[in-house]
Amino acid sequence: MNIRPVLICVATLLGGCSTTETPSNNAQLENTYWKLMTLGGEDVKTPEGAREIQFVLTAETHRVAGFSGCNNMMGAYTVEQNKIVFSHLGGTRMFCENTMDIEKRVHEMFADATAWKISGESLELIDSYGRPIATFESRYMK
Repeated sequence: MNIRPVLICVATLLGGCSTTETPSNNAQLENTYWKLMTLGGEDVKTPEGAREIQFVLTAETHRVAGFSGCNNMMGAYTVEQNKIVFSHLGGTRMFCENTMDIEKRVHEMFADATAWKISGESLELIDSYGRPIATFESRYMK
């Protein structure tokens, strides 16, 4: 199994991660730090000084962990070929006045995702109608 250096990011999840754009040639779905780029067809920009919306799927435990805009999130997932199901998603319960809308949309996106596709360093999550609902780019530690 190819474990990428981004696993360090999971250990520092609460404090955020320092990442850079140094792509390999083919990202792997699991054990990769995925930064949200688009949601519902709209670009997602991380404000200066804010944490980026991201997640990591840990192959060994089938757990998902990440940051959804205001709160840390965690849960479980199953993968079978190009199908994916996220379950038991939860998170911390802080209130962030300016980011609660995007956080709600991120949680809905995980609930709606039924398939995935990787092209190079980009991950696309797809709904049950075959429509892309979000895109992510892999990130690597400095």
